Amino acid sequence: MNKELIGRRLAALRDELARPGEKKWTIAMVAEETGLTLNQVGTMERSGAGGTEIFIAYLLFFYRRGYNLHWIILEDNKNLSKVRLGEEIKTVDMQAVLDQVHNLRQGIDREVTAMVKALDG
Repeated sequence: MNKELIGRRLAALRDELARPGEKKWTIAMVAEETGLTLNQVGTMERSGAGGTEIFIAYLLFFYRRGYNLHWIILEDNKNLSKVRLGEEIKTVDMQAVLDQVHNLRQGIDREVTAMVKALDG
């Protein structure tokens, strides 16, 4: 999973949130809405970096606005809709997303363990 690509997609989606005539959504607005800090949102958008809880909070922010989480996290999303589809598909999407989040968490845990070992070594 390419975390930087996911970060760029999150930033692009944030830019799409405003309806015509509305002010663009800022990082500060997303931070307030999600309960994350400015730094957490900015880091997630720039590099896809951050803890699992931060990643999930940001994904849920877009999920509640009707976005398809598969489109955000799957590297090859060319044939996917950016928005969620019908009710029966949401259930399937959510299980796949949970599987992807589990895999991401394992990857983050491995990275953190390696960093701690490097700092201790």
